[in-house]
Amino acid sequence: MRTGKTRAIVARVPCFRKNPPMHIKSNPWKARIAWAILALIAVGWLVTHYYLHPDELPEWAARTPVGRELRTTTVYKWQDAKGGWHITNKPPAAGTKYQVDHYSHDTNVLPPLVQERED
Repeated sequence: MRTGKTRAIVARVPCFRKNPPMHIKSNPWKARIAWAILALIAVGWLVTHYYLHPDELPEWAARTPVGRELRTTTVYKWQDAKGGWHITNKPPAAGTKYQVDHYSHDTNVLPPLVQERED
């Protein structure tokens, strides 16, 4: 049989109560928010990784419009007033005529080497 002093001690310890206070009960919304934050971090990491390394993109994702855009490079080509050609990844100043080319990352854009024959 418990004495009055023992009852008072047991009543003060939260783990011995029948109805523990709210801070001890698990809150399902906190768990859902934590999982949502973890999911957002994982998706953000994947998007950043494949944006920085488009050559590692899976084949099924590379066939989508976004995947094709990540695996292509846009090149701007124009001629200045002195006759020199400029090829960059940024468009020229306004008012300059230029040509836009799109190159896939897995395409060779260099011309083949011509070997000289010795006769």
